[in-house]
Amino acid sequence: MGWTDVFPVFTEEMVDDFEAQVTPDERAELETWYGTERVLNAQPDKPDIVSVSLFWKNVREGDPELPTPTREILQNAQELGFAKRYCPWDHYVKPLLELAPELMAKFPDAVVRVYLARDMEFLAEELAEVGNEVHVMKSSSIHFAPAGLWRFLPFSESGKRVTVTDIDRLNELESDLLRSKTMEQAGLGAWRVPVPIDLTDDRRISYLPFMGCQFGVQGGQLDARQLLDAFTWHATKGLLDPMAIYPACGPLAIAGNRWPSYGFDEYFMTLAAYPRLAQQGMLTFVPTFSKSQLLTLDIEYVTWGNPNSELVYFPIGSCCGVQREVKPEETTEADEDRPEVIEFPSPTLSPEEEQEPVEAKVALLFLTTEELAHPGIWQEYVEESEGVGVFAHRPDEEELEKDSWLLRHQIDERADTAWSNISLVRATLALLRAACEADDFTHFMLLSDTCVPVRPYGELAHSLTLDSRSRMSVKPWTEVRKWEILRAQRLENIAGIRKEIAHFQEPWMLLNRSDAEFILSHDRTDAFEHVRAPEEAYFATIMAAAGRPPLQSLANRRVTWTNRNEADSNPLTYEKVSGQVAAQIAESGCFFARKFPVGSDIGRWGLHRREKMAAHTA
Repeated sequence: MGWTDVFPVFTEEMVDDFEAQVTPDERAELETWYGTERVLNAQPDKPDIVSVSLFWKNVREGDPELPTPTREILQNAQELGFAKRYCPWDHYVKPLLELAPELMAKFPDAVVRVYLARDMEFLAEELAEVGNEVHVMKSSSIHFAPAGLWRFLPFSESGKRVTVTDIDRLNELESDLLRSKTMEQAGLGAWRVPVPIDLTDDRRISYLPFMGCQFGVQGGQLDARQLLDAFTWHATKGLLDPMAIYPACGPLAIAGNRWPSYGFDEYFMTLAAYPRLAQQGMLTFVPTFSKSQLLTLDIEYVTWGNPNSELVYFPIGSCCGVQREVKPEETTEADEDRPEVIEFPSPTLSPEEEQEPVEAKVALLFLTTEELAHPGIWQEYVEESEGVGVFAHRPDEEELEKDSWLLRHQIDERADTAWSNISLVRATLALLRAACEADDFTHFMLLSDTCVPVRPYGELAHSLTLDSRSRMSVKPWTEVRKWEILRAQRLENIAGIRKEIAHFQEPWMLLNRSDAEFILSHDRTDAFEHVRAPEEAYFATIMAAAGRPPLQSLANRRVTWTNRNEADSNPLTYEKVSGQVAAQIAESGCFFARKFPVGSDIGRWGLHRREKMAAHTA
């Protein structure tokens, strides 16, 4: 098991989807949330940026609105009943007026950059006069977001060391600036203090590879604005996976996954920034009390991503590498509720959760029109995979070679298949029926003739044992309609199924037995008789129409890697596989990949055997 088996990854394909689908109105809204209105006291020559956000909002979605801030309200917020824990003026404004100048005097290469909410613009001149660089934003924020994420905008600036912190930590920032300089000297892309606590008391994933108030990044590695826009766009549409697959337990919600509520900054860092920065190498500072399964996977991932990554342990006490405490309802400031040193009980499982999970057993379903492009790889994969089953559907069995590996696995039921019509769905259903009747398989993986395995079967079976949900990449019709009208029109006239509940899905999917039997018991193929390319929509749409919404019941994750042509969205074919492509496949978290025709050299990388890629040459 690796990091990408546990946590979803915000991929480059998802960024591409955003760029292709975002509307002018949506882009304008994102500009309002993340755009800068004006900059005061710009200091472009300073190599160190200390990045902070200053705003005044209740940080949780659903909390009541606070009044428009004024100097008087901020100074008397507790007396007025708007804040109970801290006086916002003393806790957040005064440090920028008094401590920030002292810090910049001690570190002349550093500038404190304040991303200031629009409704607090009355502080801009005063903050700039004492030496801060002030970016007045176009938004006053909604709740915690978007303001909590403004601090990440400097990630795009090449030649800068960006230290992210909370305003109430300015008096502790000297060591953080030294860590940023050490990071640069070591040739690494980031330093961080993770939160090495796996679960909260209510059994949400609380592990964080980046604590939002204590890390540094080499500028220029990420297009921060594009990444923030794309991630936010997906979040507002409910297209992000909020679940992690906790080892030996299964899917649990990731804390902070709701826009625009508290913790969304660290959710962004975990899914979007972390996988990219890990490839640049990290300097990781871990508190000595750490007892975490996910920390182990984290360190393995960053070390694999960049062998120059380094790990440093430091003693507990006043460190910040600890779990956040539960937030009271009256919290009103983005920086207000960062971790304090507390006792961390080990998570306990209920009797139900302590039960042994059912071991996964997978049937491979080959839907082909040709011989397998790489039968040797598949034969090796199956021979080394205890319990795996193989079922094949090819309309012209007589054209198979007598010694064909596929021949011995052909099913009896046959459909006369043709591209882009319902016959492909009927052939898939035939494969599912045969596999469901043949043995006690728990999962069914649909594959084409140009697919290859890229991870060992044991890793797939182990992952499915922990999280038995089906896995497919799904998009609702309502979203596709916004950016690809002609494609959406295919599903507008399905007999008995309203287009608003239709879904598109990638055909190369993995179904668990429950979903497979559910789909088989709701045969609606006649309704799709005149739908173009129904295999791209039938399965997810049938689930939704029959009362099992796919985005609520399955893991919306690709299981088969495909790289698509930006011009026409068709999958790219690889006859020669470079080291870069092999690395992309390995990093994707997928268990299979396509399209690799006969003669492709994908086999030399031995990905399905987990061979060291360094042993090969590009």
